[in-house]
Amino acid sequence: MTYTLKLLDAFRLNLRFLMFEKGMNQQDLGDKMGGLSRQNVSLLFKEGKELNTNTIARVAKALDVEETDLTDPNFKSRYFNKKD
Repeated sequence: MTYTLKLLDAFRLNLRFLMFEKGMNQQDLGDKMGGLSRQNVSLLFKEGKELNTNTIARVAKALDVEETDLTDPNFKSRYFNKKD
């Protein structure tokens, strides 16, 4: 498994987790990203969809998190330690 694949997997898992924690659906995230459609947001979860730093930055801003939070494979454990 390559580093890029691990980064994309971490992004997708952390994105799902953060959306759940914040009570957001794909339409909500799209709205916060400047009116992106739900269909375009769903592409963020698809295998093979390439991400770029601009997209990661827009998602992070919409979720009010750091960009590195979205790509950190250990984010969930840090998140819960921070909440306690």
